[in-house]
Amino acid sequence: MTAGHWRRKSDLLKEAGMAQVEQLELDANRDQLAADVRGLVEKYRTIFAWDVPEVDLALTDRLILAAIRQALDGIEMTSSGPSSR
Repeated sequence: MTAGHWRRKSDLLKEAGMAQVEQLELDANRDQLAADVRGLVEKYRTIFAWDVPEVDLALTDRLILAAIRQALDGIEMTSSGPSSR
């Protein structure tokens, strides 16, 4: 095997290791992430309630969640993509 082959394999192993570290970090913060998203839903539910006196909370939640998903899709599309380590 060539030196280039080992270098590429080494890079792949480093990336896999970092992905594991990043996954562990995400796992450690998953509850906070969920709480933050719940907080966003609550924030915008409150805004809807101020603007619409007889607001349908189930519909409001569906609309807010759809908007959050759309925002996430936009963020994902404009993210830098794969790491260039």
